[in-house]
Amino acid sequence: MKDILILLLFCAANIQAQQAITASSGSGVVGGQLIDWSLGEMAAVETIGSSTLIVTQGYLQPVDETVSTINPESLSGSVQLFPNPTHDFLVLKASLSEATSLRYLLFDMSGKLLLDQNNTNLLQEHEERIDLANFAAGTYLIRIEAKGLGADTFKVLKVVE
Repeated sequence: MKDILILLLFCAANIQAQQAITASSGSGVVGGQLIDWSLGEMAAVETIGSSTLIVTQGYLQPVDETVSTINPESLSGSVQLFPNPTHDFLVLKASLSEATSLRYLLFDMSGKLLLDQNNTNLLQEHEERIDLANFAAGTYLIRIEAKGLGADTFKVLKVVE
């Protein structure tokens, strides 16, 4: 019994998570899909190449980031999105410091762009209904961008009636 306990302690002390030291990394939306990339990652699965490009499959570990409510490009509470959670629609209410164009983008939690709506020549006070009836129940992110004023991202929960 004592030998098993010592063996377990020895094994537990040597457990390490997968990790890679990268030279650079980033994210972007390409064709409505969120793409994460990194350079300098250790080859783990397969490398495919040509004379001008080398692509290596590997392990890209997600980073657990905290979303802060302090954002220098924030719309500072001038945009409201309700009701949340919702069954079928959201109301977007904006009280902006100046007339501008407003854009909202709806993403699922995998980063796939589901909706991209751009409204131009809006007044400072604007209210609009966003239809979510055709989307499945789940958690979504909606990014509201006011040209020249900033942007905010909201987490929205769509529930079944």
